[in-house]
Amino acid sequence: MTAIRTFCNADLPGLLEVWIRHWSAVGPPPSVSVPMIEQSILARTFFDATQLLVAVDEENRPHAWAHFLSADEAFTSELGPYHVEDPAAPHDAVLAAICFDGDGGLAMCDDLLREVQSAASRKGFTRLLTGPLRDKTCGYAGLSPIGHGIGVPSHDARTSSLLSRQGFTPTITAKALTAATSTYRPPVGRESLMLRRSTRTDSFAIYPRTARQASAMSHLDLEQHQLIDHRSGTVLAEVVLWISDPESQVMNVDKAILDLSSSFRTGGMDSTDADLSHESYLIASIVSGLPNRRIFEVETSVDQDDTKRIEQLTNLKFTIAQQGQRWEKPLNPSSEQA
Repeated sequence: MTAIRTFCNADLPGLLEVWIRHWSAVGPPPSVSVPMIEQSILARTFFDATQLLVAVDEENRPHAWAHFLSADEAFTSELGPYHVEDPAAPHDAVLAAICFDGDGGLAMCDDLLREVQSAASRKGFTRLLTGPLRDKTCGYAGLSPIGHGIGVPSHDARTSSLLSRQGFTPTITAKALTAATSTYRPPVGRESLMLRRSTRTDSFAIYPRTARQASAMSHLDLEQHQLIDHRSGTVLAEVVLWISDPESQVMNVDKAILDLSSSFRTGGMDSTDADLSHESYLIASIVSGLPNRRIFEVETSVDQDDTKRIEQLTNLKFTIAQQGQRWEKPLNPSSEQA
């Protein structure tokens, strides 16, 4: 006999064990601890224990768990950008985590995911998104092995199979790109030499724009970096760097996340060569200086369709580490999930 119930405080060590077992089955064991799991999930102001479901055995030991929460920030999918405060927009939930061990979790995971869908429907959600993607709202950003978030990693075949069985559809495909900073040497060319003489780089702390983001990203320090023309004072490019708060317990202090969502390259595939060269020079300058701050790896996440961005980062000596997918499924709040 097994049971699926909501979270209680005594489950925390078991959640950690299941997390480690799940991810160890598909890759290197993640560097996590009880305080990291606690701060990522329980310490958030928006945490709701009824949205963290745990599958336990007869001895009340967790073998699988799943955490869903409201997507009350702007998200983008094939349907375009929307906000859940718009009554005509879909009311989304994000399945930020679903993990299970090989002892009993595999046998429980289908029932657990069905219960998640039913619980989300009862709370009025009309769509369930799975996997953190460039996470700013769930609290998992930087937690090993989530990083910036690419949805469900493609090498996590057991979770992908589970989602497929339960009628979820893959939508956005994202790639994680990383660069090692300790041996990093930026590409040098005529344009970079000209920019070195005619520009300067500035950085300053910024703060999340909403209370939800402030809570979800409380373990991170956010820095805005700008490339500025000496003569005119014009900002030519800007990106944001997420680094670990030294007193936090979530992301390792020797890693950083490069957030390109606020980049001036808003034209996407239509960006000019000048836009790209300015931004590339700024990124290379940032990465070059990270070893002095004891940061030895930087990561970012890019949609697979943004081939121009991927080419740009590859030229900057980033390498594709892995890829994943955001899965979606519509929910019917008026009925239970089959």
